[in-house]
Amino acid sequence: MSTHKPYRVDWNIGDLYAFEMNDDSNESSYYVLMLIVNIILEDWNVKGIEDEVSQVRFYISDNMPDVKEDLYESTPLCFRKGGVDAIGLLHPNIYTVNLYERSKRKRPKDLVFIGSFDEQLIKDKIPEIPSNERYPFFWGELNKRDFLTAYSRQKKLEESFNK
Repeated sequence: MSTHKPYRVDWNIGDLYAFEMNDDSNESSYYVLMLIVNIILEDWNVKGIEDEVSQVRFYISDNMPDVKEDLYESTPLCFRKGGVDAIGLLHPNIYTVNLYERSKRKRPKDLVFIGSFDEQLIKDKIPEIPSNERYPFFWGELNKRDFLTAYSRQKKLEESFNK
């Protein structure tokens, strides 16, 4: 019987990647940027074996970034709007997701490495996410609608701040 080898990611904290997404409705393109903000160990795939899980922030840009600093010109994606739940607990907006992988085959084929930010800078600026606030993502389940919905949610949040 084969033994499960713990999955290890092949990127580092601070790495920035990008890939193109086409909007089928009007054939325009946009670019999704992916910043690795943490790598944690989690027992999620095979009981008793901890695999590496990437904690990622996604951004959208109209242009393919040339350098890592282009990240500052992009829009962060909010995957869940915060609020107060039924028992009165306040939950924050969710920008960072756990990206679960079993293999590299389901990654976007045009995923491109852009550059690396200093790991300590990332750790200082982006706090670790409590386990009850983690938002799970799997490459095979990511789709355009997820990214566009998160983009729309972020734009609505920005509008409410500007009022």
